[in-house]
Amino acid sequence: MGKGSITKDIFLSFLRCNKLALYKSLDLEEKNFRHISLEENEALFKELAYKLACKSENGVSKKIIRNKQFLINEDEHISADVILKHPKENILLEIVCSPNLIDGAELNWLAYKLYLIRKTNYKIHKIWIVKVDKKYEKKGELSDDILFIKDVTTKINRYLHTIPSLIEKINLYLRQRELPEKQKGPFCLEPNPCPFKKLCWEDMPGKNSVFEIDGLLARKKFNLFWKEISSFEEIPKNALNKRQKIQVKYGIRNVPYQKTDELNSWLNNINKQGRVWFLSIELAYPVLPMHENAKPFTSVPFQFSLKYQKSGSVNYTPYDFLNIVPSEPDSTLVFLLNLIEKLSLDVEAPIIIYGSKRIKKCLTNLATWYPGYSRVINNILSRLIDLQEVFEECWYYHPKFKGSTELSRIAPIMIPEIPYGHQFIKSRTHAGNEFIRYLNKPSGISKETQRHLSEYSNLNSHSLMEIVKFIRQIKQ
Repeated sequence: MGKGSITKDIFLSFLRCNKLALYKSLDLEEKNFRHISLEENEALFKELAYKLACKSENGVSKKIIRNKQFLINEDEHISADVILKHPKENILLEIVCSPNLIDGAELNWLAYKLYLIRKTNYKIHKIWIVKVDKKYEKKGELSDDILFIKDVTTKINRYLHTIPSLIEKINLYLRQRELPEKQKGPFCLEPNPCPFKKLCWEDMPGKNSVFEIDGLLARKKFNLFWKEISSFEEIPKNALNKRQKIQVKYGIRNVPYQKTDELNSWLNNINKQGRVWFLSIELAYPVLPMHENAKPFTSVPFQFSLKYQKSGSVNYTPYDFLNIVPSEPDSTLVFLLNLIEKLSLDVEAPIIIYGSKRIKKCLTNLATWYPGYSRVINNILSRLIDLQEVFEECWYYHPKFKGSTELSRIAPIMIPEIPYGHQFIKSRTHAGNEFIRYLNKPSGISKETQRHLSEYSNLNSHSLMEIVKFIRQIKQ
């Protein structure tokens, strides 16, 4: 879109909550790293989708046009991903990098695009959505089976008559530069936090309110709020699960909570050998499968930080690996071989991780891709001990956690010296995005990015070691 035009973010925001007028006054430069992930993956998928569309349409279409720009007025234009010019009809292909269903807001956006394109007297007869087929499995070269193509022309046409008045309202509210309504609802929180939340929530309940309950669906939070139930003291217990009840109970008391027997049992499991590994693995989720039998968004490991420590010692031995050339065909195998080599130095010591679900899935995938190493991978799997379990089960809970079990949230509360929030890489998702950004670059990951990734992964494994030390100390 051109300067002064209605962007997709503005359009979808208006449909969900009418909060547009202060758009230009907001600092929207802060990146949502989920969004960055989508951008990096979207570039990869759009390139593949275009090539496959050209291949499948070869000999069918008279012409294939990519990224065609339509000038609406002197400062506004809109683009079409792909236009297929068939002998009797023009088909607009919109490429969507998502395995999810297209909702009404997205269909409205496509109706808006079609409306503007038709204002230029360009004939569009059909609209097809091209998405990732989440059921696709890679078998050799990527094929057009990875594309899920759906004709949405009939659905789009149902929205077209509402578009002129919608444009008028959006432009009116943008010119007014004030919030037309301060309505609030689940759309403030889901599917992503609304960028206007800061402006609209000044009068909303803050500390120890229903909106701080971790894992509670947005609609349930608002159902309670609309019934004038907001504080921890007012929330009915039957509305919460076990962990949420602990968050409320000890949030009110403002004291930490621990379950002695469970913590002792967990510590005994890692004390048996007198030595322990602390392992952090960073994963990326590229839209295009990189390995045989892999599906879109299958996790790909690219980095680990490993620390080896004997019980009772403050010293440790670090081992680190980063796949600096993602484009190399065997880069994931190189990751696996390095991990096996380091862990072979002690094949009996337990391995402390954080988030067993994603790591076990990753290692299981590696065993599938490289069956010759499945035996040693199974040995690694059998030794994993998940530190996150301590916090998921609330064997230790601090009110400042606010129900979260995220390592980056928990670690600085337990050990204030841990510097989460000060490093360039802000999250695991951000780290994975940086890897995806270099997938098609033969020169590999830049030196600066290598340094940032190494600092982040090392911080994760160091946090595991320090949290276990903390748990041991509170048990003494």
